[in-house]
Amino acid sequence: AWVLDGMLQPGEVRERSHAPDASLPDWMLPNIADPRERQVLFAQMAAVMASDGNLDPKEKKLLRLCAQRWNIPEPMVAQILGNPRPVYSNSLQSASPQWFLAGLVTAAMMDGKVDSQEQAMLENACSALGLPPDELQRQLAAAQQRMQAQSRS
Repeated sequence: AWVLDGMLQPGEVRERSHAPDASLPDWMLPNIADPRERQVLFAQMAAVMASDGNLDPKEKKLLRLCAQRWNIPEPMVAQILGNPRPVYSNSLQSASPQWFLAGLVTAAMMDGKVDSQEQAMLENACSALGLPPDELQRQLAAAQQRMQAQSRS
């Protein structure tokens, strides 16, 4: 069904850009195939980032790059950035739950720390994705190592 969602009317053309941003490594931009899943992840990432009350410039930059990579329509991006709210669900459907969680972990760590609200949101997402709690801890540790390595280079 997601293939049909991506179909355009004759004459419509969507510009695709996969040009990497030199200031953000590829691991910060999750590769999600399903367009509907991308939109849910985008909204969840924005909600995690905004849980501390605002979106800082680095967080907005990551969200803009994700929106560009995932071809999320600008009106939807503006709506989500204007009022980021989590998508509440007992179960999140994802073809790649580890990638989905990795996107949320990156969003939470973008400002350099994971506060208690972000931690709670990540734990809820981990559970909703059907992943064991140790997967979240593993991903948090891996993201922290990558960010430290990135700051040294």
